[in-house]
Amino acid sequence: DLTDLEENLVAVQLRQFVDICSLCSSHLLLHTGPMNAVELDSLLLSCFPCQVFEFTSEMTVNEALSTLVDNVDQSVSKCEDYIIPVVVGTDFDLLSGIVQHEVLEVIATKHVPSTLGGYSISSQFVFIATHTRPISHPRVLRMLDKFLLSMSLQNADRRSAISLQECQSLVTGRQLLANVHTHLKIEHFIRDIVVAIRTHSDVKLGPSPSSTEACIQAAKAVAVLSEFNFVAPMHVIAVVFEVLAHRFALKDLDPNFEEPPVSHSAVWAEKKRILQEVLEIAPAPI
Repeated sequence: DLTDLEENLVAVQLRQFVDICSLCSSHLLLHTGPMNAVELDSLLLSCFPCQVFEFTSEMTVNEALSTLVDNVDQSVSKCEDYIIPVVVGTDFDLLSGIVQHEVLEVIATKHVPSTLGGYSISSQFVFIATHTRPISHPRVLRMLDKFLLSMSLQNADRRSAISLQECQSLVTGRQLLANVHTHLKIEHFIRDIVVAIRTHSDVKLGPSPSSTEACIQAAKAVAVLSEFNFVAPMHVIAVVFEVLAHRFALKDLDPNFEEPPVSHSAVWAEKKRILQEVLEIAPAPI
């Protein structure tokens, strides 16, 4: 269980990650650990206005998509123009692999399949999918890059590497984001990190090439929230783990992409160890 102080620090970090996703028009994968539904709802609603709904193991593709779309529509209709709606689907891991895949397709394309009417939904929302168990279906693993960031409430850093301001205006923030400069050396630094993880001896499935651009976008958002007009190495380091953690799989802990026999905390710790090794051989530019 989180102490009051830890819960406050986690809430601050969660708000920061949602701000980053808002600026980048993207989504968040949230591991909740042992936190029960009441505690989770309380934490989420204390962080930001959001529409929360629950996935269940019995849901068919159509039922899950209808529930998602209905909640997105409700959230969009209630939000002011300057606020991006936040939609939270809890227990995403309870869905079957096929249903998870179809939900992520709609999140990525913003288009409902023809079986439900074949229409487009709003592109202006942040989707948070919560899970307690590792997500391990092979087809779904390759689609987790639809989430810009992943976060674990159970294993969240209790410190903030840099101080971030809250995003007061989405329009202004996105205008600033478009004008943030990223030096070629920073792009090479990020690319070197991605390649080093992909070729690491303990990694079975490495980050896709699109991970480099995701890291750049997230680092630019961190720069905006730090009131910088350029990306510094500290902005990359502040968010690189959360961008990449869900984009690669480990050899020993989930060798067949089946249900890993170890805890999420153990997987999270091992991935942090790998990233630390990578940062030692891919030093930040000066």
